[in-house]
Amino acid sequence: RAVNDKVARALEVGRDAVAAGLRAEEALRREVQSFTAVAPDLSRILTAYDDLGREDSFLDLSDLTLGHAIGMIEEADSLFSQEAFYEPQGGDFRWWDGAPRMALQAYRARDRFELVDVLSRQRERIQILADQYVRPLVEFIDAREVRLPEAAERLVGKWRRIAEELQKYALRRADNSVSELEGFILGPMMEISFATCTETLAQVGVDAASGGGDFFVQRIRRLERGVRQRCADLAGVQAQTAYSAVADAFDDHLAGRYPFVADGWREDLAEASPRDLEAFFAVYDAQAAPARNALEAAVDLGFSRDRALDFLDRMDQVRALFGPWLDAPGANDAPVYDVAAEFRVNRAREAGANQVIEWALEVGPTRLDQRSGERTARWSLGEPVEITLRWAENSTAVPAAVADRPDMTVDRRTVRMRYDNAWSLLEMIRRHRAGSDDFEQFVDPRPHTLRVDVPTRPAAGGPIEPARLFIRVELTAQGAGEATPVVVPAFPTRAPEVLE
Repeated sequence: RAVNDKVARALEVGRDAVAAGLRAEEALRREVQSFTAVAPDLSRILTAYDDLGREDSFLDLSDLTLGHAIGMIEEADSLFSQEAFYEPQGGDFRWWDGAPRMALQAYRARDRFELVDVLSRQRERIQILADQYVRPLVEFIDAREVRLPEAAERLVGKWRRIAEELQKYALRRADNSVSELEGFILGPMMEISFATCTETLAQVGVDAASGGGDFFVQRIRRLERGVRQRCADLAGVQAQTAYSAVADAFDDHLAGRYPFVADGWREDLAEASPRDLEAFFAVYDAQAAPARNALEAAVDLGFSRDRALDFLDRMDQVRALFGPWLDAPGANDAPVYDVAAEFRVNRAREAGANQVIEWALEVGPTRLDQRSGERTARWSLGEPVEITLRWAENSTAVPAAVADRPDMTVDRRTVRMRYDNAWSLLEMIRRHRAGSDDFEQFVDPRPHTLRVDVPTRPAAGGPIEPARLFIRVELTAQGAGEATPVVVPAFPTRAPEVLE
């Protein structure tokens, strides 16, 4: 024990003497040198204890020397942590505005050559810490062949891996993580811009299983997470800006105007004009794509992001309806559609349709029915449309006027449903669009299938029995000399907010 006490005092005196008037790193360097110089003597003493069977003395001196070696590695690791190797300025990327060559600003370099020099100096500095401070201590520990506490084993393992990767780098081996880290900084971090965030980060390939205990792989992951988070932050900002422009235009020109309303047309409702549509879609065409791209990248915006994307998807459908007109300025003052009608379709789901002898659809001045030679009618904004249905003189049922169907007029055996607002064609389709339950596969195979429900009663009198009739209406939009089939979508009624 007397020998062990002298060794302990010598180690402590040596540490105090060098630490008193020297900087921490110089003190550590001298302490490691002193320990390394006496390490052979310490090993011989431990061997002698072992040979003599002095187990207590052996364990005491072993714990003392190993504890001292681990303490010095901890000090070296503290220096290592303080220098924050490969960390960007400020520790994160909140300063990045999305411009290319972010790595130069991250490491305060003027150009690529200076950035290479910065990385070289950091790598060389890590090499000094590993070779001069940690390696002699790890060699002493390894020679003892003892089991270390878990925390100490992790620390020693970390530095073994650092030394191993630096050695592979020096030997120019392809599988070293030092080159991977420098390649990430000189490659993706130089090339990335906000516009290329997704595709650039998708090319970063760090083996998820290879990072345990490897400082250089861990640093790649940390840098990648930081860049990815900043991309998401910028996406949120751009999403707010671009989407807000679309939402504001919707509120200014379309919200509350038919057909952008929740219910059907009423006389007290304003209707969207062609100028309203042109004004909105001028903004939409410029901002929808960047808004969508930014929203898709802004994963931190939660459900409000999903609602905004759904709104843009629905407005794309509206854009398709009006597109032939919007894309042919000067061709027509307002959207124009050719309407084709087919009567008594979807017979598997009809009820009472065999009682109806006359089916007709009037579009403006043109009448489409089962007898006339007309196959299509041209509808222009403001023209009325009217459905006419006449029950046969010998039918067993007749239409019945009821109070809750103000849209329907009944004249003996004839029913008329007239729509004469500006967007009358859209109102007729909206009011009578068949639901998914009306189709075997729950989807309209050829839009637009209209379901016309008419209350009837027996000709001899009796209770109301609803008739269920189906008419198919197909639209073709007229643009710059080109006809395009179109479908009337469900119109959005509001632009959802995007919340941070």
